[in-house]
Amino acid sequence: MPEDRDQNSEQEFIKIAVKLLFQHMQDGKVKVAPHLAEKLKTAMDAVVFDEEGYPVLETVQPRVLSLAKTTAWIELEQRSREGEHDGEMHRMLPERIDIPMGTLADRADAGGLELDKLAFELFKETAGVLIVCTSSKISYEEVTDVIFGRNQAICVGLLVRIVKFMKAILAILSHGDELGEVILALLRCLGESAINVRYLILKNDDALFDQYVKVSLGPEREMYDIIKENIEQRKGEALPVETRMLASIERLFKISGFQIEDVSRKHAEWGERMRDRLKALDMEKSYVVVQRIPSHAVHGTWVDLVLHHLEPKQAGFEPSFNESSVDTRILASICVFILAATKDYYENFLAVSPQARPLKVRIDDLVDRLQRVNSAHEEWYNQNKRVAKEEPPATGA
Repeated sequence: MPEDRDQNSEQEFIKIAVKLLFQHMQDGKVKVAPHLAEKLKTAMDAVVFDEEGYPVLETVQPRVLSLAKTTAWIELEQRSREGEHDGEMHRMLPERIDIPMGTLADRADAGGLELDKLAFELFKETAGVLIVCTSSKISYEEVTDVIFGRNQAICVGLLVRIVKFMKAILAILSHGDELGEVILALLRCLGESAINVRYLILKNDDALFDQYVKVSLGPEREMYDIIKENIEQRKGEALPVETRMLASIERLFKISGFQIEDVSRKHAEWGERMRDRLKALDMEKSYVVVQRIPSHAVHGTWVDLVLHHLEPKQAGFEPSFNESSVDTRILASICVFILAATKDYYENFLAVSPQARPLKVRIDDLVDRLQRVNSAHEEWYNQNKRVAKEEPPATGA
């Protein structure tokens, strides 16, 4: 099972990472803040090693695990940077956002704002990694007159689309706007594109890629037919705007590699339904979270109106122009989701070249940091919520 292989790989990585941490500590390569040193020493003293010199996982506490993973990722990046093939890729990658040594829970006392800032910066780093990934001109496909073959270009295009939507979210947040309801709609679009990339790569079927293209051309075929019918009703007289539109549609079909008569004007789905695509990716349980709930923001359903655009009153409703705040835990979660698609793209199109290895190292490292921030944020939120419940009610004057 793929999940079993992933779990075994993770366990092997942890063993190596913890062993590396102890070596670096012994060599004086790891510096720990004074206020964390005592707790870390206690946790490290509790680690038991087997006969081969590897740690027994059950004895590795979260504090040691967190620092070990950080040490391992830094070591991997440094080794890749020193490799003779990896310099250019390293120079292209965005700045790595460092996570404070020790567990993030130790720093959560500073408040959720610090974790919000980390999530925001990691969101930016994720966008930068995607830009590098989609700009890497390495391909399995034998092409001579284009950079990417059609199938790879579809995957690249979906990832570029994700980058642009991420930039829109960053622009909103950078200007201090809330607009959580708008960001939720954009995140839904990001999630759908990430799912489609992973599904297309998983199936790896030319016929499916053909279907993806043909189905998307359906509205243009319908518009083409309507224009032709209007011209026929005027006994062949075409308006200038119609001539331009017909030429534009014909050019689009030519680029796509299909004749207009080959495409149906009827609405259709390509591949399987979205729920079934997620099922194929072993992610069916996430359908409600990544698709159905965010769809409220996209389609303007009654739920979206009540939550974001209307204010319930005793006799009815009033318009609400208040902007919703953004739960930054969503940013970290969607980044992990996006990076799963990025890694699939890497494995399928870029892994053939040793030049691209630093990209994989960065993706794995970034996912690890995002998950740590997400866990710490959830812990802080739950603690803050519990404290709020325990506080006595304020007394009036």
